[in-house]
Amino acid sequence: MQKRVAVGVALVIVAAWSATAVAQTDQHGVSHDLAQPGRVTVVDFAAAWCVPCWSSLPRLEALAARHPDVGFLVISVDDRVDGRDQLVSKLALTLPVIWDADHVIAERFEPQAMPATFVLDARGAIVYQHLGYDQDSWAAFVDFLDGL
Repeated sequence: MQKRVAVGVALVIVAAWSATAVAQTDQHGVSHDLAQPGRVTVVDFAAAWCVPCWSSLPRLEALAARHPDVGFLVISVDDRVDGRDQLVSKLALTLPVIWDADHVIAERFEPQAMPATFVLDARGAIVYQHLGYDQDSWAAFVDFLDGL
């Protein structure tokens, strides 16, 4: 029952986000909306100060290459844009990485740990999430995404 309640709350959060979505720009200056109608989207919260993020982001990049039909967005919750830029440059990330300057996106999703990964279905509803980074949770996430 708790899982259903959490998903219900998450759906409300996404609906609220979709209704007030403001385009955000990535490290290349390209504008993105989190809501990508008709497309499954992975939204990953990360930060330069998050040690596990340094391990998970390269794997997320490789996973995105295996799933070109899925949208991938990384949301940097660093307090300064140079945190995002450090992740991008040191990890050679090509995924779009949006700096959440005022933590507006993080406030909508309320990630409880870092990294926090959410999968949104084609309507923008959260259908999967995992927190942190370890082999078991990563394998479950990959299995979920491969099964879509």
